Amino acid sequence: MDELDEIIVEDSEVDKKILRDFAKDNFIITKGGNIVYEKGFHKRTAKEKVALFLIARKIMKIKNIGGIDNEKCTESEIQKKTGLPLGTVRKSVSELKGIVINDNGYYVPSFNINKLSDVIK
Repeated sequence: MDELDEIIVEDSEVDKKILRDFAKDNFIITKGGNIVYEKGFHKRTAKEKVALFLIARKIMKIKNIGGIDNEKCTESEIQKKTGLPLGTVRKSVSELKGIVINDNGYYVPSFNINKLSDVIK
C-alpha cells in the first residue's frame, strides 16, 4: 500500500459525523422520507434553512430514505419543503453559490460539506 492511499477517497464519500452535527437540533428525517424541522431550524436565516434542507436531501440519498434517487432539487421544491417564499429561495441559493451547485437541480457536493460550517453557525 502506498502512503498516499490513505488520503484518497471516493468522490461520493462524506463525513457522516458532519452531516449528523448539522442535522442535530435542526431536523429529523422519518423513515417514510419526511423532514421534520425542529426548533433550531426555525431560528435560522433563510440561507441556513436552504443549506440545511439540502443537507437533509443528501442524508436521505445516502440512507436510501423516501425513494430519493437523486439529491438534486429545484427552487420550487425547496420552496415547497421549507415554506420559504420562492424569491427568498432564489436569493438564498444565489448567496450559496460556490458551495451549492445547480446542475439540473441544486445540491451540495460532498467536497463542499465542510464549507457549510461557515454558513451554518
